[in-house]
Amino acid sequence: MSGDLVDDAYGCAVMSRARALARWVGATGRRVTAKGVLRPVDVAEAAKATGVDLPGRVRSAADVELLHHTWLVARSARLLVVDAVRVMAGPGPGADDDPLRVWLAGLDAVLLAESHDHRGRGGAAACRLVLAVLADHPSTRREDIESAVLRLLEDAGDLGVASAMFQAFRRGKTAVDAALGVLADFGAVDDETRLTPLGGRALEQLRDRAGEPVTPDLPAEMLLTRLAAAACRTAVSWPVRGLARRARSGPLG
Repeated sequence: MSGDLVDDAYGCAVMSRARALARWVGATGRRVTAKGVLRPVDVAEAAKATGVDLPGRVRSAADVELLHHTWLVARSARLLVVDAVRVMAGPGPGADDDPLRVWLAGLDAVLLAESHDHRGRGGAAACRLVLAVLADHPSTRREDIESAVLRLLEDAGDLGVASAMFQAFRRGKTAVDAALGVLADFGAVDDETRLTPLGGRALEQLRDRAGEPVTPDLPAEMLLTRLAAAACRTAVSWPVRGLARRARSGPLG
């Protein structure tokens, strides 16, 4: 395993914030809400400790995207331990834990939380497609990545992936822009939106985990089983092929 890769995983922005959050929580801990997240009264202090800007009035810690991602990563890495009433600093990864697996587990936790389809795969699908574009076309400009992603969706003809991807992440961002933000936070893309070695590792893992495509060629019973009603409605609202055809004006077409 490359030492540089391990250092990159350890030092990426979200992992650095996760360690800062654990230091702030400390061994004595902090109280949590019934949902197991920081109380709103503690959010400003936690944000300051982790260098996260607050958007204004906050109803829940989960509403602050970067802070929530930091929380998820810290819990995944055992930097934080939560019980029914408190969160406390945890032991962190063990000496025998693979640092890259710890990093990938944090990425998985964030992508699952940002997926809103019934199979919880939309965030991972968006990141996989973005990373695939950057791997195949390293010089792709940021503004052209979405067009290239739509072409990949058209080529795959996978209605399930398209539906899941367009449901992922939070309002006010496209799935591609949101995926790029998460990937940058994890050090998978650099400041110039180029694939990093960590991004290459993430792409390998996300490709390995991608399930069997859901295409119109599947038997009707199987297709209906594989697509929940909500996902089907979204797929109809976002016709992949039409979107991709409109995107053909990009430089990769």
